[in-house]
Amino acid sequence: MNVISFDLDCTCEFAYVPGPVTADMIKAEIAKGNAIVGGSDWPVREQKEFFMKAGIKPDMVCLKLGLKEAKRNWNVNAERYIHVGDTETDREAAKFAGFEYMTPEEYVESLK
Repeated sequence: MNVISFDLDCTCEFAYVPGPVTADMIKAEIAKGNAIVGGSDWPVREQKEFFMKAGIKPDMVCLKLGLKEAKRNWNVNAERYIHVGDTETDREAAKFAGFEYMTPEEYVESLK
């Protein structure tokens, strides 16, 4: 099982500013047994709303700069921890939390 965290704006198609990651791609990750985390700058309540409107129930939602604490508190033993986002802040948050980092384009390409 992998834990995959998704930023919203410029990453997910259902965000305020759409990106290349589709709701169907995330739903396919859930079907594979992977855990989904909302990890954006948006407040947690708003993140949940974006995901729910897309028909996705994330396993956890936190601010991207809280990924490290969320990982520690959640206590999930995953094979991989991945954060998908489009900014340098995403890259730094992933590094700080011990997550691999992928741009949205890299993530989409990895599915092919």
